[in-house]
Amino acid sequence: MAENTPGLRRLDRPVHAGRAGDAEPTDEDAGLRAGRGAGPSGADSAASAGPVFSLAYVRTRPAAPVPGRPPVVIVPGGPGLASAVPYTALRAQAAQRGLDVLMVEHRGVGLSRRMPDGEDLPLESMRITAVVDDLRAVLEAEGIGRALVVGSSYGTYVAQAFAHAHPELTAGLVLDSPMLKAGNGAEEEWATALLYDGTAGDDEHRRLAHKVRDLAAEAYGSEKPGELAALGRAVRIVYEFGGPEVLDAFLNQRKVGASRLVRRLLAAMGGGDTGTPVPYYMEFDRTGEIAFRELDYGGTGRRPGTAAVGAEAEGTEATRTAAGDGPASGTESVALAGPRRLFARSEDFAEVARQFSPFAGEPVDLEAVLPRMRIPVTVLSGDRDLRTPRPVAERITALVPEGVLVAVPDHGHSALDTHHAALLEALVAGADGKPGEIGTAEPGEPCRRRLHCLGSGGGPSAAVGPIIALTLALDRLLPRERR
Repeated sequence: MAENTPGLRRLDRPVHAGRAGDAEPTDEDAGLRAGRGAGPSGADSAASAGPVFSLAYVRTRPAAPVPGRPPVVIVPGGPGLASAVPYTALRAQAAQRGLDVLMVEHRGVGLSRRMPDGEDLPLESMRITAVVDDLRAVLEAEGIGRALVVGSSYGTYVAQAFAHAHPELTAGLVLDSPMLKAGNGAEEEWATALLYDGTAGDDEHRRLAHKVRDLAAEAYGSEKPGELAALGRAVRIVYEFGGPEVLDAFLNQRKVGASRLVRRLLAAMGGGDTGTPVPYYMEFDRTGEIAFRELDYGGTGRRPGTAAVGAEAEGTEATRTAAGDGPASGTESVALAGPRRLFARSEDFAEVARQFSPFAGEPVDLEAVLPRMRIPVTVLSGDRDLRTPRPVAERITALVPEGVLVAVPDHGHSALDTHHAALLEALVAGADGKPGEIGTAEPGEPCRRRLHCLGSGGGPSAAVGPIIALTLALDRLLPRERR
């Protein structure tokens, strides 16, 4: 059971991020914008005077601690991913490497989901400011003066916000598949350039883009509602988890009607994160308030620009557009916008977005505060990451004075979930204060601490790519569908 997770601890925390007893938080966003989170006395006095809940966290200590290494705090993605149950194996591996790891169960998720009366935490308690202060309170309760703060995907936004609000508690950052700002314009722009326009990547990607354009034109002309959006979701999933070769097989089989099973699999996967909660693993039904109210997952505030993003565009206006600096957007339907919008996420989130508050603005302007962070920052970026693409990682690395960009070869999104070996290398180097020691080796260099020698590396979602490839193989054995 989840309650029996080794190293589980609990801490009473205020439900709301505002003043003690407030039914609706005061302007909790102002704290991060001004460069400070709720202080220890303010937050913890609220725990005694206002409504509270039990925040769960796990600490896994090494049998042989390495002197001088700070503890490591890991924040998963989502929002909605649990911490206690899914990452037991990772914490054990980290302890074997001499790392002291803490993971906080996100408020509104799993072991931190409920009030004392058994009711779910209210949506208005879901604020990034509150999440940041939960991390602060846990460090204080454990007597930790400074920690290496690690985030994956959504967790990178929290990690950066924490470092901004509490520089005195932050020894360094490891940002795995990092976010920089609200909205999903960077995601759509990069995916379009790479796998539709063919203006980014190599000849292999240009050939894939040609096939994607062909299928997108068919889907756009189809009478089936949502066909274009479904194709875009499928292409993203197959590419990130399986790579170019598996995507090529998928595109070929879809063209000839030999993709029945894999399309069912991909349709189920496409709505997995935001669909029915999986207790103690993925629970979006509370934390979605953060996703839409503060991080604009619905993409209502911005849309990508039209400039192509080429491989040669690093540091150019095209790359800045791919990093999320496109012009403002409306919520136009993907079907009405044409086949080139197959990677838009507006239809993916249209239904679930109605359950939460509309976008109200970001809690912190990371682009403005990152240049002031005087700590080592390791940025991990998968070569196949479409959700938090390479131009975003490059932009963050350029903004921070001590940034190191580490490309993770043959990998998609979130090393925390699909490549534990690479993440552990980054954690060890970050805890030792030597982030520059990791990276992709040149031919002939020794493999030690070089990511291209690590293999797939494991993680909760590491098997997704092989499962897709196997399902495609099964589809080739079945009679073809009528076209």
